[in-house]
Amino acid sequence: MQTFLDDVAKIITASQDELNRIKVIVPTIRAIDFLKSALKKQIDIPQFAPQIISVEQFISELSGLKKISKIDLISSFYSIYQEIAPKKEQDSLNEFFAWAPSLLQEFNEIDAQLVDPKSIFAFMGAVDKIENWQKETRDLLGKHSVEFQSKVPNYYNRLYSKLLEEQKGYSGMHYREAVRNLGFYLESDLPSHFFVGFNALTHAEETIFQELIAEGKAEIIWDIDLEFFEDSLHSAAYFIRSYFNNWNVLKRKKKQEFSNHFSKPKTIEIIGAVKNVSQAQIAVELATKICKEYPNESTVLVLGDENLLHPTLAVLPHEEIPWNVTMGYPLRDTTLFSFYSNYLELQESREEGGYPLNQVKELIQHALIDTFLERSGFPIKKILGKLEKSNKRIISAEVLTGHNRNADLLFTPFEGVTSFLNRMLALSDGLIEFYQNQKRDPVLVSCSNTFNSIWKLLEEYHLEKDHIRTIADIRVLFNDWVEKEKLDFTGDAHSGLQIMGVLETRLLDFDNVIITHLNEGILPFGKTPFSWIPFDVRKKFGMNTFIEQDHLYAYHIFRLLQRAKNIHLLYNSVPEGLFSGENSLFIVQFEYLKK
Repeated sequence: MQTFLDDVAKIITASQDELNRIKVIVPTIRAIDFLKSALKKQIDIPQFAPQIISVEQFISELSGLKKISKIDLISSFYSIYQEIAPKKEQDSLNEFFAWAPSLLQEFNEIDAQLVDPKSIFAFMGAVDKIENWQKETRDLLGKHSVEFQSKVPNYYNRLYSKLLEEQKGYSGMHYREAVRNLGFYLESDLPSHFFVGFNALTHAEETIFQELIAEGKAEIIWDIDLEFFEDSLHSAAYFIRSYFNNWNVLKRKKKQEFSNHFSKPKTIEIIGAVKNVSQAQIAVELATKICKEYPNESTVLVLGDENLLHPTLAVLPHEEIPWNVTMGYPLRDTTLFSFYSNYLELQESREEGGYPLNQVKELIQHALIDTFLERSGFPIKKILGKLEKSNKRIISAEVLTGHNRNADLLFTPFEGVTSFLNRMLALSDGLIEFYQNQKRDPVLVSCSNTFNSIWKLLEEYHLEKDHIRTIADIRVLFNDWVEKEKLDFTGDAHSGLQIMGVLETRLLDFDNVIITHLNEGILPFGKTPFSWIPFDVRKKFGMNTFIEQDHLYAYHIFRLLQRAKNIHLLYNSVPEGLFSGENSLFIVQFEYLKK
């Protein structure tokens, strides 16, 4: 099929500039490899390739700042919080984690959207004072809210200044500083820029793109179907239509000729599945059938809810079709993470007399640890069985230790955070050695090594920052690190069945598309609560709300389908958990637009 990136490659090679004098900026790192492949098809003789980078890298270079890791950002913020907040009122690291990441996300968006921090903080302060203006109605919570609100500008300013001095910053800082440095950038000897496949831009991106286009140093290539663009009510083209209506540089230029693929004949099947797991089974059956019947066509299975990855992998016919997972397997979904979670809870519950018997039982029921102890010669189940008969609630550490090295690693009492982290490193090393000797699943060995790295990082963090005081602090940091870690799969991204999340499909096109979880509350997300800045204030200062998020996901879904030939849309047709079983508004649109 003729993809969007094939069209982009033609435009780039047809430009008057030498390829090595061209810089191409794309929304994602994944798109870089596919654009290079598309360019190869257009080039007959050896040439220096254009520079192709992600927008994140472009903004980072323009800002002159290094990217700060999430844990370093939290650590820097916590140090500033300790300096500003009265000592008696300070939260522990564990309590701080309950609200700080959300506030940092607000700082991030304030900067990326170029909102004047002084104005929005003053406005929010005034709103809080109005809501709590009567003394008789100002309860303790309201008083704390006003006091906290008064400190937020100081938190923001001190953090921004501190990171700027260190020449590093979070994403929003990169955007604000990139705009500040734009004048210097425009004065340099610039290559020609191509901004490819963008949709919902931050205000900082809008400013940078418009300035470069106005200087004749950039072009922007949109990926939107003509049918969506010309329909003033179609949500998929909401952002791009607004840019053509509001950007002077686009008003002066001839409009880009948009593709017209969506109106071509397509096969669209809408399938209601009974509960989420059956969606995985149906989706894999469809994908397998399509890949066998059309081996030369591209096929993608898009998981609307990435939590469906595990059941999807469980039913994949591994030997029948080649497949590639692009999203990585979340470390939090592994059995080893569930062990560490149980173990941290056990240590938090430890009393002077020992461990709660029910929690020791819960830990031992974990298959990995049962094997870890039983095969090392410690009959843990037999010991616990005897204790249960005696109706004991607490089991002493002495009963569980002194039998072998593995039991000692798990149950020997420790003193202080440093001792505990040393223990976790030793336990992690012990698990790696055990699983390697047992010749267990190589994924389990890889998983053990990843957790070992996390414990090492935690130990380094503790030695450097000295913020950790309790097991609860360790748990919250450990969970945060695990949350962003994934186990990568190896596979061919250019052939076979591709299994992706929605955002990973940006700029890519496929002949056959299967999408799961087209339910309200998932695709689209719907009304999601924002932590600190309310809806009306966001609208006033030009920040995104759930409405813009719905437009964003409409673009991703419809853009993916515009060039596809065979489309299968799955949704959960029955209530499950917090979700109603209501099909997505996107499905309603397809029914309405049916031809």
